[in-house]
Amino acid sequence: MNLLRKLKEISLSALFPVSCASCGIEGEHLCAQCRDQIPLIPFSCAGCGAVSPLGITCKKCFPVLNASGAIAAVSYSSQTIQALIRTWKYSPAPSLTTPFARLLVRQIRRNSAVSQILSRKDTLVIPIPLSSRKKRMRGFNPPEDLAKRTLAMLGSPAPLAAGCLAKTRNTPSLAKIQSPQIRFQMVQRVYGIPRPFLSSIYNKHIILVDDVITSGATCSACASLLRAAGARSVWLVALAYGWRSYSFKLRANTSLADSSSF
Repeated sequence: MNLLRKLKEISLSALFPVSCASCGIEGEHLCAQCRDQIPLIPFSCAGCGAVSPLGITCKKCFPVLNASGAIAAVSYSSQTIQALIRTWKYSPAPSLTTPFARLLVRQIRRNSAVSQILSRKDTLVIPIPLSSRKKRMRGFNPPEDLAKRTLAMLGSPAPLAAGCLAKTRNTPSLAKIQSPQIRFQMVQRVYGIPRPFLSSIYNKHIILVDDVITSGATCSACASLLRAAGARSVWLVALAYGWRSYSFKLRANTSLADSSSF
């Protein structure tokens, strides 16, 4: 599958040469010079957006976010970043995984909390899963590829545990849905932990990887499942933050996901 994916991408590049989305130079979607000039965003609470050391979740947002903290490398408000992420996910363009992972590595190295967790052997790195239908259509799962490449660049001993979460039913895309209430409702009972993986999560530190954290609904639902399965801590790591702060004005006791396994 990986070989076919690479051959397809090479063929498309030959027929339709790619150029940097920022400067226009031909050869790659994001050249190294432009990538290194992309500003990293400051650490903040992923729920309310308040400045937070290392991205630690504030007490007000923790009951809804279900994660100890969260970081992202860049802001999705950038038109260039939006275009690149859409190309990566929907064209698709797996070659963008490497420059995106380099951005994420830069941000992780600025964060002592996430760096420390990723240096531990009792940490699992779990990407947000795609439905099997979407994965077949795209040929890859962007968060999984991002997590794999990032771990390799960091030389982290933490294993990639892609099988620990599964999407148990298809849902409409959340990309065009702006209402946080609807987003939270749509992800309820959508994810599950396969029974063979339940014991592997217990007492582990978890890094949950996504491409873009928007309302936080998907990550929150998955984090809730992992905490219910006995995870010691859950941190969210994403390439980009979308619009965020209003999503956690929901009541703190809102049920975001069933603690289900299958």
